[in-house]
Amino acid sequence: MNKEDFCPYCEEITRFRFITKQETLPVMGEPVEYQARVRRCAVCRGEYAPTELEEENFKTAYTIYRRRHNLLSPEQIRVIREKYGLSQRNFSRFLGWGDITVHRYEAGALPDAAYNVMLVLIDDPLNALKVFMLNRNNLAPGVAEKLKKRIQELIRKDGRGPGYGDDEACGAADNLSSVSVKEP
Repeated sequence: MNKEDFCPYCEEITRFRFITKQETLPVMGEPVEYQARVRRCAVCRGEYAPTELEEENFKTAYTIYRRRHNLLSPEQIRVIREKYGLSQRNFSRFLGWGDITVHRYEAGALPDAAYNVMLVLIDDPLNALKVFMLNRNNLAPGVAEKLKKRIQELIRKDGRGPGYGDDEACGAADNLSSVSVKEP
């Protein structure tokens, strides 16, 4: 379908159509080949991508890179965070990260391998329990208390409460009620 918009080559409003073409974008120093979506001017045949198409093309290349390196997507990171009922800032604090780290990842930034592993591991409530025990004092007492209860709930929901196999871990979850959250 032909549409009209400003052509940066003709420097006037012209008709264009969308095409896809193979392009390479360096992502984290690695060349990533992907199908880029661009506009082709009907007058000069120049190809260009306005900002919204460039953003779409970057997302496509980043998605390929994520798959290639088994990195979580922004949506997967958001789902894990929401599972624990935490804001982006509190989730970052829970993990012992800088306050805006999770925000950047959910906005599309690529996590490095170590941060990605932490996110994959924290998806399991038993691992979340271990991280909570280490980092609970990074959180405000009310937030820590809610998170503690949520972790206990998820461990039981997964069928790993008392009597379901991993008694040591579940015992630790049950004993969370005796864990005090200190004022920072």
